[in-house]
Amino acid sequence: MKLMIVDDDKDILIYLEGIAKRFGLQYEAFLDSSLAFERFSEDPGKFNAAVLDVFMPAPDGILLAKQMHELNRKMRFLFISGLSDPANISFIMEKGDYLHKPFWFEDAANRIKNLISLAEKAEEYHDQRALNEITNKAIEMADISSCKEPYFLAVLAASKLNLPINDYPESFWELTASEIKRKIQSTNA
Repeated sequence: MKLMIVDDDKDILIYLEGIAKRFGLQYEAFLDSSLAFERFSEDPGKFNAAVLDVFMPAPDGILLAKQMHELNRKMRFLFISGLSDPANISFIMEKGDYLHKPFWFEDAANRIKNLISLAEKAEEYHDQRALNEITNKAIEMADISSCKEPYFLAVLAASKLNLPINDYPESFWELTASEIKRKIQSTNA
């Protein structure tokens, strides 16, 4: 789990970094949202969550979140601001949480803990949904394929479903292959 923190106010950035350190989180912090997006774009799958100031020089926190979300649909966000922004409240609540400045350390810490929890659940859900889709497609393909190797079927099924094969670790493919093997065996029994 890796967190990105972006705020153009150096004091708040240091404050948020202190919270991340307190929880032992891996993070990268940026004063400049353009540099943050450039870093994020290098490896979108590396980050799971972000704490973003809403009002910053371009891109602002909402636009930055939307750009990040386009590259990594599993991202979750904690938006912080001293001003209300009702125009973007639906995006904010759908993708994370909102913390109004000024805020207390404990409130910010609780919101960041919640953000990390949401990001972990999104990761689990994404992987579980992909596992189910791949497994079902592989079972369907096993009936028409002469190859019954579960690992190969998992990768082939993922490519047929246009799922990003490289986004999943080796352990995911091993789990998927064992699930396919189990389902094939129960179908043949």
